[in-house]
Amino acid sequence: EDSNKTGQLCSNVIELGRKSFPDLDILPFNKLALYPQTDKYIRDGKPWNMVNSQWIIIAICACWVIWRNRGNIQRYRLTGWRTGLIVSVPFVFASSAIALLMVILRVPLDQATACITALTINAAIDFSLYLIYDYQTALLRGNDVRESLRYALVDKGKIILVDIILNGLCF
Repeated sequence: EDSNKTGQLCSNVIELGRKSFPDLDILPFNKLALYPQTDKYIRDGKPWNMVNSQWIIIAICACWVIWRNRGNIQRYRLTGWRTGLIVSVPFVFASSAIALLMVILRVPLDQATACITALTINAAIDFSLYLIYDYQTALLRGNDVRESLRYALVDKGKIILVDIILNGLCF
């Protein structure tokens, strides 16, 4: 049953016990009582977890790009924070699409669906990192922007496209 209904049942039992037996302490336990509490924790905490994950992804990607740029003074090179923001765009899109779909279809955010956010982080960032890595590798080899884009999109992009299709089918 829905965890909200289960939580309401537990609250009703506690309230009935307090009214009927004021001296009796009622402490719900077991899976029946923990299930709605866990779902409430997920509903309250998961959106903040997503927001915090977004900033962590941006910071890690920015540090990664800056580290890869070290010692290379070139005309064309990626900037850390801007690249971190761009890399996180698929994550924002995937998370927003899933949240919108869950709202439209009235799918509850609970223990069963909370793992979706971890999958979106993994899948969305995966595509971006491969593309940025290949593009930056070509730039660091001395290629110009056009040659680097061709290398990242044409030469290496087929693998990323297959990965996108497989992840899309899995979702």
